[in-house]
Amino acid sequence: MTVVGAEKFCLTQKADVIMMKNIGNLQALQNVGSAMESATIETTSDGYFVPASLPVSTCIHLNQNEATELTINQQSKMYIPFVQIDVKNLRSQYGLLSAGDLSKGTLSPATRNISTEDILQYKVDPKATILYAICPPDRSEVCTLKIKHAGKWVQDNGQDFSMQVLARSRRERGDAAKSQRLLKDGDTPQGIYQLWGSLFTTDKKFGAYPRIDIDGMRPPMYFEKTDLQNFTRVVPQAVFADYWIHEFAMAHALGRYLFRIHDNSVDPNFPNTYTTPITKKIFRASAGCLNTGDQIHKLLTVLHKLGIFSQKQIQNNQPYGRLPSLDPQNTFLVVIDQEM
Repeated sequence: MTVVGAEKFCLTQKADVIMMKNIGNLQALQNVGSAMESATIETTSDGYFVPASLPVSTCIHLNQNEATELTINQQSKMYIPFVQIDVKNLRSQYGLLSAGDLSKGTLSPATRNISTEDILQYKVDPKATILYAICPPDRSEVCTLKIKHAGKWVQDNGQDFSMQVLARSRRERGDAAKSQRLLKDGDTPQGIYQLWGSLFTTDKKFGAYPRIDIDGMRPPMYFEKTDLQNFTRVVPQAVFADYWIHEFAMAHALGRYLFRIHDNSVDPNFPNTYTTPITKKIFRASAGCLNTGDQIHKLLTVLHKLGIFSQKQIQNNQPYGRLPSLDPQNTFLVVIDQEM
């Protein structure tokens, strides 16, 4: 199965790259995010952007749609984020390749080892609660959100519980015609998230109900070195070789954070202006969060019944900072594109 947009690039010549390093704490995450947003980087000023060389025969995975212009050491070029996947040791490294260096190797469409359907049917840890958002690759239409609890699909009036959500951003940066996921304000990256907690503020552009924090400003459990025991509670081990699972980790390495699940706006200054072309659902396209339209309270109620959130967390009358989930180590969200 080929993956829309993703490619495997194998070097026939040595290539100089910038590797992303030392992003192991909140301050580093924020610093990298600020540097990427400014698009101006000095590799000698910190230990985050590290010059390196990839030898001949090295293979990396990338998506040319993610190319962005950066000024590195006072030289402006187009760079493409990439992931180098070490399947044997379950490790990954993240970096930036000059687009001009695509002439130093061969490109081939990336393949997916495990289908979306196989992931949905995978026998997960019965102690885990897993939300799945299955999305169209171009993100112009709605994703389907489903929940598996104690190894079984959660039911709603005798049928599998499902909701229509949007994983598309406002696309105010980059090319609005492309689904870019790795840099700030892009679409929601694919990958495995955790439900860290909920938060409620008086900021009505996120709706009238609490939001769900799905990144905790922390790296994914498979960032750089994979926690295999935890990873295989959610997806098969073979998924690690696939590009899609690394989008969230790559985005984190490039300083993206503050991913949420939230409702449509109830603030007239921030209207809901995006209509899906086929289903005709109206949303406020976000900065990369999952938007539930006007259904977040329904989702919060289900998560409360499953023991994920407390009653206090699903109420909305008093603003509060993030309240931790009752069991964040056992509650996950898988965002994945449906094969076309």
